[in-house]
Amino acid sequence: MPRDFGTWGFILSVLALFLMYPVGIFINLTSPAFQRLLARRSRSATITRLEKVIRLHASVRDEQMVSVEVDNILIAIQNAIGIIGLGLIGILMSMVVLSFPSLILVRAVAHRSIAPVVLFVPAVGVPILYTAYRVLEQMVRYRDRVSPMRRAEMEREIGELSDKLHEPRR
Repeated sequence: MPRDFGTWGFILSVLALFLMYPVGIFINLTSPAFQRLLARRSRSATITRLEKVIRLHASVRDEQMVSVEVDNILIAIQNAIGIIGLGLIGILMSMVVLSFPSLILVRAVAHRSIAPVVLFVPAVGVPILYTAYRVLEQMVRYRDRVSPMRRAEMEREIGELSDKLHEPRR
């Protein structure tokens, strides 16, 4: 067994030179099989996605659409609720990170003046965050059903997926 890196480098380089040709042949023989496998999986994923978008489009086709202005207002409300939720998460995390270590200190426990604040903010903030999440979830579902922009996106996506399925294979 060699004990220095130079000898190991030489052995590995000679081994790589000898294995280069058989590995190249193996790769050339197996690459068409991998290409067929990837194409088959891609095609089945495209078909599944197309069926899902067509089902969603069919379920919302007969619903009353909102105007573009109302849709833009809904988007602004969604963004505002999301920003408020992120702000609440930041406040909660800063309260936890900055206040709980001070409760551990002997002087802070002796005074206990910060304990109600530290316990009150998470107790109020977590239900507010959960409510904001549920409201956002319902708004997204509603917009998926009545948004003219979302319907146009669905129709465009259906067209693109259909074109992808019907284009000639290379």
